[in-house]
Amino acid sequence: AALAVARATLARARAGSRPEEIATAEAEWRAQAARRDLAERQAARWTRLLEARAATADEQDRANQEREASRAATEAAGARLKLTRAGTRVEDLWVAQAGVEQASEAVHAAEAALERRLVRAPSAGTVLWMRVRPGEFFAPGPMQAVAIVGDLSRLQVRVDVDELDVGRVRTGAQAIITADGLAEPLARGKVVEVAWKMGRKNVRSDEPTERVDTKIREVVVQLEPAASEAARAALVVGLRVRATLAAR
Repeated sequence: AALAVARATLARARAGSRPEEIATAEAEWRAQAARRDLAERQAARWTRLLEARAATADEQDRANQEREASRAATEAAGARLKLTRAGTRVEDLWVAQAGVEQASEAVHAAEAALERRLVRAPSAGTVLWMRVRPGEFFAPGPMQAVAIVGDLSRLQVRVDVDELDVGRVRTGAQAIITADGLAEPLARGKVVEVAWKMGRKNVRSDEPTERVDTKIREVVVQLEPAASEAARAALVVGLRVRATLAAR
């Protein structure tokens, strides 16, 4: 808005006086010139009356003062007419142009400040989790993200394969993914990655009889699109599922 005002001020300065303003100044000058001529004639008349002893010196002095005042007013009206015709001074144009440049730089500074406050994802995806809510202040630190974004177009399942079955897992093996509470399989897929080292279990069932010291081999299963609407709705990030892998 400030930039628009500055541009309008510059445009008005460049345009100069309007024809109506010049016509008004000319009319005022002509009116004042007519009053000056009338004062000149009245002063001359009072001079002749004073010479004929038909008027006093005070009356002549007043006529002369009115004549001088009328002359000065006519000169002022002429100066205003000349100024109106001349338009805007060069210095005023410089000031208006500087105002536009200053307002433009303020806009650029505001845009840069807004740009610094925009949070952009490095790639397209779906926001899975937000650390802050709208209106809250966030100061990012090491390993702290304002949001977690994921690509849900390709879903994967990380499967813990017990150490007793690690020799039966191979890349490209078919897999069926199920979950508790759903009668039909969630999705099908195939093994795309098999870890080259053993590790600890990632998922625990919290059952008392479960062994926690068992080593596992992590397998990544690439899922195909879910067949049913219920299965697609149930496939959410972080869901615990079971994977049945085709053994070799």
